[in-house]
Amino acid sequence: PWLELERTLNTELGSSWETDRLSFSLTCFYKQYYNYIDGIIAKDLSSSADFRFKRYANVGDAVIAGTEFRTIATLNSTFRLENRLSYLYGHNQSLDEPLPLMPPLKGFSTLHIHTGQSRFMTDLEWAASQNRIAESTSNEDQTDAYAVLNIRWERTWLKNRLSSTIDLSNILNTHYHTHTSIGNIPEAGRMLMLSLQYHF
Repeated sequence: PWLELERTLNTELGSSWETDRLSFSLTCFYKQYYNYIDGIIAKDLSSSADFRFKRYANVGDAVIAGTEFRTIATLNSTFRLENRLSYLYGHNQSLDEPLPLMPPLKGFSTLHIHTGQSRFMTDLEWAASQNRIAESTSNEDQTDAYAVLNIRWERTWLKNRLSSTIDLSNILNTHYHTHTSIGNIPEAGRMLMLSLQYHF
């Protein structure tokens, strides 16, 4: 109740182009914040550099802008390729520093293969290094670029009453952490998951 009201002006533009086999879409947005509310480090409650508390506060004016580009290419009845590229920019205009927890440039590509009752997918997820970090309102640090390769196989059985899925994530066992990782805790390594589902 002690916070001033946060106000926002939003602008968004989007465009798409489609044919039977190809589609492209581009979306851009811009948000101007006044009395932006964010979490700041509460120095009077933080006992050490490793264990800190935050409290909500008005941190001035800020801007968040972003864009996303997507493509879908249906090569034939068997193969389909999807790509997504996105970027988010956040800046505290009053403190003249980046906003915390802003993702870097990221990309995602998925190849779909459909054959009969089986569906095979392989995807590549990557992110550029994040060097725009908040220092006065957070204790962020830089993150390195990474790329993760995953595969997934799905199949239906017994006239679609039974479905099975095999997921193999992070095939190359890449060691990485994302921009939201507190304490630079790494993401999971190579992981295999099998699931079965039966419809009565």
